[in-house]
Amino acid sequence: MCTRSTEARTARWASGRRALGAVYFLSLTLFDLLVLDWWLFCTVQPRFMVLPGTEGMPEYRDFGFLARVLVPRPVPWPLLTIPAYGAAVGTIAYLMEIAVG
Repeated sequence: MCTRSTEARTARWASGRRALGAVYFLSLTLFDLLVLDWWLFCTVQPRFMVLPGTEGMPEYRDFGFLARVLVPRPVPWPLLTIPAYGAAVGTIAYLMEIAVG
């Protein structure tokens, strides 16, 4: 039999895992942009990353392009409705759990 304190700890643990996942995803995205794209691809430019016949093109030094393509445009709104639906169902379930007892 679960007590309220056990349920509260479980809920805090689950929300902490979601927050940790968001921080992990953000850190990977920033690592990709800053280290792999801007430093390695735009600044260092190892030979294996440059396509044959495109050496010295100014597009390889376009830092703004790599920042712009980080977020897809147009934003895929149908895909964003999936987490919104999950959040709505989770909120309703949580409110019903509070109301019942």
